[in-house]
Amino acid sequence: MSGDVTKQQPKSRDQRTTVPLLRLADQATVAVLVVLALASMALYWFTQGGHRGALIEIDRAQPLQARFQVELNSAPWCARPSL
Repeated sequence: MSGDVTKQQPKSRDQRTTVPLLRLADQATVAVLVVLALASMALYWFTQGGHRGALIEIDRAQPLQARFQVELNSAPWCARPSL
């Protein structure tokens, strides 16, 4: 019984084969789509004035003055909330 019988030993962590989530062609397709999306966003940002800082336009309103008028002859001494 001097046959060359090798026992299968468990593979070490480095020798294990992993199954990719996506095939190589699918990975390339996703990469192209991501690059196209980023290029589209950059083009939109540039055409909308992002390079000039003009993406947000702020309207400035004139400040309003609040005027309170109190009739001194008919005003009570202390203000009570009406129930």
